[in-house]
Amino acid sequence: MPRVALRAIAKQEDALKDCAYRVRYAGNCLRELDRQCAALRARVEKLEAALRECADDLEAEVRATHGADHPDGIHPSQLHKYERDMQPVDRARALMEKKHGAA
Repeated sequence: MPRVALRAIAKQEDALKDCAYRVRYAGNCLRELDRQCAALRARVEKLEAALRECADDLEAEVRATHGADHPDGIHPSQLHKYERDMQPVDRARALMEKKHGAA
């Protein structure tokens, strides 16, 4: 075989080896990204559970403080304070609903 043809074949082999290396590297990167995404999803789930628990606890505290469970309900003079104190609960639940609605 002429030397020119051998050089061309060698170049093609080098190009194929380079391509195979890049494919393996990309596969490794994708596996690492998948692993990191799984870890982040688990962390987000734990944070959501903690936020839900905090919102439930705060709601119970606010309801008890302002007498929301009393048969007569919240006294009109306390309604503004009750609504103000419930805002963090409402925001937390709205964020969780928005996240689950977008998923």
